[in-house]
Amino acid sequence: MADRLGPMRAVVYHDADAVEEPGGLIGRYLRATGWDVVPVVRAAELPESERPMELSVHMGSDALPCDPACAELVDPERRAMRAALDAGVPVLGVCFGAQLLAEVLGGETGEAPIAEYGLHTHVSADDLCPPGPWVQSHRHTFTVPAGARELGHSAAGPQGLAWEGTARALGWQFHPEVLPETIRRWGREGEQWRSHADDVVAALLDEKAELAERSGRLIADAVTWLTGADA
Repeated sequence: MADRLGPMRAVVYHDADAVEEPGGLIGRYLRATGWDVVPVVRAAELPESERPMELSVHMGSDALPCDPACAELVDPERRAMRAALDAGVPVLGVCFGAQLLAEVLGGETGEAPIAEYGLHTHVSADDLCPPGPWVQSHRHTFTVPAGARELGHSAAGPQGLAWEGTARALGWQFHPEVLPETIRRWGREGEQWRSHADDVVAALLDEKAELAERSGRLIADAVTWLTGADA
């Protein structure tokens, strides 16, 4: 990380209708470890006054990055992500954020062969993408671009990617950051979530399930890797 006066700045792009903490457990971890977390609604450009930053975090959305109908929503965030990587700023993408990262790096996005909602496991190829079970909420997928490495996969497609170029970048198709209140909202608002919400909330609140604990460890490991603190 570059040296600067004051706390490190992490910009978190999130849905305009999100009512919980931007970034969920990711934002909570960053604030607890001394970061200045700046929430930005996805469709808005990040003002120059909010730069420089040391981490760019891109969260979930129902939008498909390659869909022209979503361009007004997606394109500003695409430009912000590309600018961050070009400036040497590490990027973390979750679900839609991982799909957008894949596209920015030269991959493709599209409809997944199967949708995943609720708790799912996957085949892991790296400690930065453990097998889970993790919360899934997607019907889209991505291809791993040249120069990046696949960190895990399921029948729905890649579950993680990592890239080391002008900066480090990491994407997860799954959601280690979700809070119980987020799942409850998804259960109220999304038909595909109504049969899963109660079980997932119970798992998040159950210490024996260790889901929240595993999420915390993974988020900490990811931020350490992204910022080069593991070097």
